[in-house]
Amino acid sequence: MEASLPVFYRSSTETRRLETGGRRNNEPVGNIDQDDAVIVNARVYPNPYNFIKPLGLDTYDHVHEWIMKHPNMTRKLRMRWERQVLLAVDKLNAGIPIRIECLGGRHRSVAMAIEIALRASFPIRSIVHNCVPETHANEEKENENSDSE
Repeated sequence: MEASLPVFYRSSTETRRLETGGRRNNEPVGNIDQDDAVIVNARVYPNPYNFIKPLGLDTYDHVHEWIMKHPNMTRKLRMRWERQVLLAVDKLNAGIPIRIECLGGRHRSVAMAIEIALRASFPIRSIVHNCVPETHANEEKENENSDSE
């Protein structure tokens, strides 16, 4: 699946970075210094992993729409998503790096990153993706599903 945005925005004085990623053995997979970045947890939202192929969720717009319409995406979770997006946009506009994490770093985090990029006050030319290898993400999928219930 291709992101609708093409590795980070760079001006002459600063670098603003928007990164997505998963976690391996509870450690982030990625390049952003965790102490200097705002970390956004996207693991709490419904996971579209098992529905990507059967439902033809072939763009991140489709993934975003699926997440927002999922029965487990309560009003409270929708409000949380919106607050997280607004906070991330504010911090990114201030030059603070943003990392959005979910289990594998392929779907929820990327859908949220694209929404953040579209709302930023400067052009985001691309998003850095740091995915957990497919086999590892599959092994942890069960743990995540049981955690959210």
